[in-house]
Amino acid sequence: MCGTLDYLPPEMVEQKTYNTKVDNWTVGVLCYELLVGTPPFETENQNMTYQRIVNTEDAFPPRVKPRAQDLIKVYQRVYFQWNFPL
Repeated sequence: MCGTLDYLPPEMVEQKTYNTKVDNWTVGVLCYELLVGTPPFETENQNMTYQRIVNTEDAFPPRVKPRAQDLIKVYQRVYFQWNFPL
């Protein structure tokens, strides 16, 4: 995942201080990509991808079941609220 734009957490995109807890974000992105087939924030334009990451603008296709969506959202919510280590 290292160096892959689509997996960067908001702190890295905004060049803020971060620690190993950003790996929680990456797990959520990976779950999304495994279910959907593409990263959640991917666009044709790198700057737009950055913006979608910072604003957490992911959209689920209809084929992704609500329980799967909840799993991914938990990683985002937990990441922002508690930033717990894996």
